[in-house]
Amino acid sequence: MKLKHVLLSFLYFFSVQLIAQQKTITGVVFDDQGISLPGATVLVENSNRGVTTDFDGNFSIEASNGEVLVISFIGYKNQSVTIGDSDNYSVNLQSGNELDEVIVTSLGIKRES
Repeated sequence: MKLKHVLLSFLYFFSVQLIAQQKTITGVVFDDQGISLPGATVLVENSNRGVTTDFDGNFSIEASNGEVLVISFIGYKNQSVTIGDSDNYSVNLQSGNELDEVIVTSLGIKRES
């Protein structure tokens, strides 16, 4: 019984430490010409935490020092940013992964004569 209490206390202390280390990270995502990118994806690597940028390219996400943010947008190369002491980041995505063509298909269209 005593071991159970010790283990529970340890788990509680460990979980409180993990939560205390996280901080709110804010930033803006731009393209290579300095134009903000609304709808860019910002993910914390190896986690299920992620957000998209707002109309002005701004984002806000909870992360800890040492974690890596992966920023992506269609037609641009992914950018990785390691969280350090700063709470605010400006990310410039470089053009790449451009789409050569788009194929549109339709299925299940019914027309009456």
